Amino acid sequence: RIIDYANSEMRSDFMDVYLGAKCFFCVSTGCGFDGIPVLFRRPVAYVVVPIVSFFTSREKFLFLTKHHINKLTKKKLSISEIFLSNVSMALSVKEFKDNNIELEENTPEEIRDLVIEMDERINQKWKETEEDRILQNSFWTNYKKGVDNLNSYLKQHGKIRAPLKHGKMKAKQKDLVMKSFKEGTIDILVSTTVIEVGVHVSEATVMIIEHAERFGLSQLHQLRGRVGRGETKSSCILLYGTLGKKAEARLRIMRETDDGFIIAEEDLKLRGAGELLGTRQSGLPKFKVASLEGQSHLIPMARDDARLVLNNDPALTNERGRYLRILLYLFERDEGVKYLKSG
Repeated sequence: RIIDYANSEMRSDFMDVYLGAKCFFCVSTGCGFDGIPVLFRRPVAYVVVPIVSFFTSREKFLFLTKHHINKLTKKKLSISEIFLSNVSMALSVKEFKDNNIELEENTPEEIRDLVIEMDERINQKWKETEEDRILQNSFWTNYKKGVDNLNSYLKQHGKIRAPLKHGKMKAKQKDLVMKSFKEGTIDILVSTTVIEVGVHVSEATVMIIEHAERFGLSQLHQLRGRVGRGETKSSCILLYGTLGKKAEARLRIMRETDDGFIIAEEDLKLRGAGELLGTRQSGLPKFKVASLEGQSHLIPMARDDARLVLNNDPALTNERGRYLRILLYLFERDEGVKYLKSG
């Protein structure tokens, strides 16, 4: 069974984990959900990604990269041309534009062929051809050249002291890294989101957040708050890939304001409040008839009327209360009656 989970109404934190752990394999654009099947060691087929997005080898993964087109000649770049060019380590769309390169999306037929190949590989039905072997060898040969170019660049610009900090490190190790960073004995701190809170380094002036489209507004705001704590002018650079409407809205809000209250309000509008007594942590409450977008002005009136009813007839036993019980039953909300006394 194939599930278009990205556009499914059944999306939830639970289903993210369940499908990520149980799927036969996942087809992803690298938008964030792919981290879950990777965690559970499920195969992932990446589609519509720049070739530099996976500057590493990964077991059980297949990649279908975007076509890299030279805007001046209108010709597709070969693998060797990509790895030997300035975009072999590009991290933003602007870098591609600056090098006169545009990225062309994969066709549905190309994606279909990749899905078929992944299915056949998992079921051990895939038969590798001589052409496949030649192309694979060409890729890894050019990959090595790209790595050699990167190493040469680092040698020319001196050695950069850039240790890692992540959640699997012991507390003493993390404290030692942070102490070195504060004292200036390291140049760059490369970290996961463990630095989201509780970090105060007034000398830190630049924050670069990779794949910013994968984070929520509150998390982006917290990460950005790790710089700009001193008197020196600071910057937060958000790197992102393909943007959906909500991701684009989040990044736009981050660019427009640094007011935490405004960001919290906009986050609530984008994500929704979820369910008070349910499991959904985001999304708007689902009503049978009304909608928050169209009838939000009626909410204060409904709240006041509900309080009046509960004050006068908390057990819903009088005439109006009985009618309300019938309405609750018709709208499949009568289970809530037993919780009225709990407040």
